[in-house]
Amino acid sequence: MSEQAASLDPNSTRTGRWLAQRRLQIALWIAVFEGAVVAISQSVSWVVALIIAVPFILFYMFAGRTLRSDTARQLAWIGGASQTFVVLLAILFKIIGLLFIVLIAVLAVIAAIFLFGDRPGRASKTP
Repeated sequence: MSEQAASLDPNSTRTGRWLAQRRLQIALWIAVFEGAVVAISQSVSWVVALIIAVPFILFYMFAGRTLRSDTARQLAWIGGASQTFVVLLAILFKIIGLLFIVLIAVLAVIAAIFLFGDRPGRASKTP
């Protein structure tokens, strides 16, 4: 008997172990796909994505961790994690959007300073 076989959780299944090894990658790909759908789609907004995400996250927090089935626990983790990533993406896009607006405002103020600072009646002093 190998060390790996001896260290396996006795309640784990082959599918559960496969999911456990790949769960972060699967969750990230789900979040990327969902984020792309929200970004491209006219009918699905970030608010809808957040409303969908909340039940998945709450399910994992309150029930998913204690499921008897190893496969179900891994699927609950993947669902909760992917939706958490979607929420983080939404927050990141809001922060970037706000930052973009602030940068536009700063550039507008700088442009106004240059525009109004260069008065037409002022003689330039050139030697």
